Amino acid sequence: MQIKEKKLEYCIYCDDFRTYSVKASKERIQVKELFVDCIRHRAFCDVCGKPIYVKSLSLVDHHAEFEEYKRIKGMVTSKELVAFRKANGLTATGFSRALGLGDKTITRLESGDIQSESVDMLLKYAMGRAKPLTRANSQKAKSGSLLAA
Repeated sequence: MQIKEKKLEYCIYCDDFRTYSVKASKERIQVKELFVDCIRHRAFCDVCGKPIYVKSLSLVDHHAEFEEYKRIKGMVTSKELVAFRKANGLTATGFSRALGLGDKTITRLESGDIQSESVDMLLKYAMGRAKPLTRANSQKAKSGSLLAA
């Protein structure tokens, strides 16, 4: 039988490193102008029961919140971006450079950062999810209806 080792984090109330338990709850979180429903993970000290900040839990929660925001807004998600890049044999740096973006931009977006609307449209063009911009459909571009069916 293998015993899973408990992780330690610093508890400011105990003034020591302590093991902790994680509780998950569904919460409505504001991301930019939208409220999204997500699962939030909270850590509590196993000794005093008070909350403990665990960076890795916070990062996972933020990533999930940002992915839900992108999904609701119809933006390219991190998972879609990774899948497209790998399916086309591209490195994150190579894909960034091909799009004329900074070397780390694709890496940041794949890690969960929310892209601007202009970068999102560029990604959609590159991924074949948006129609090419022409004079005939420039009015559609202003209304945001250029997404490929």
